[in-house]
Amino acid sequence: MSSSNPYRELVDALIRELTSDQLEELPEGLFQRVDEWIRSLRNSATGEEARRVVETLAGVCQELTTTLERIRRAKSGTAGKLGSQRGDSPTSTEGGSTVRGESALVVEPLKPPKLPRGKVLVTFKTPLGEFVASDLRVYGPFREGDVCLLPVEDAAALEARGVVEVLIGNEGAEQD
Repeated sequence: MSSSNPYRELVDALIRELTSDQLEELPEGLFQRVDEWIRSLRNSATGEEARRVVETLAGVCQELTTTLERIRRAKSGTAGKLGSQRGDSPTSTEGGSTVRGESALVVEPLKPPKLPRGKVLVTFKTPLGEFVASDLRVYGPFREGDVCLLPVEDAAALEARGVVEVLIGNEGAEQD
């Protein structure tokens, strides 16, 4: 597993593009890394809840990618001039509207995936055997790269030990 997080790279690229008047250079292979990361998460998600969250995360990544590509097309001045960074032809012919010379592209903030209350989505950085968590459920065993929903307390303890990385924390938790 790479030490960088493709999701964070994608968000950072979008933020750079949003805060600049110029076309920003994208990290080489960014979209391919995001696709591979999502495929890896799908393959390693254990449990129905984790699979549901991974699919929501895949949708968020798709929205981020689409938004980034639209912004880049709008900045280029003509639709399709940039082409798609993924290597295929653009699916839209919109060129980006302007109002009084300013970009009229509206980017709505994305909502984080909803997680069950008290759970976080983690990926394992090192293998870990079975353990009984604070919710008295047995979790594991896990391999490096596996993804799972864990109780917040257990995820925090494992993160402190360097065993997991929290992908989505409490900010995505469902509210009653």
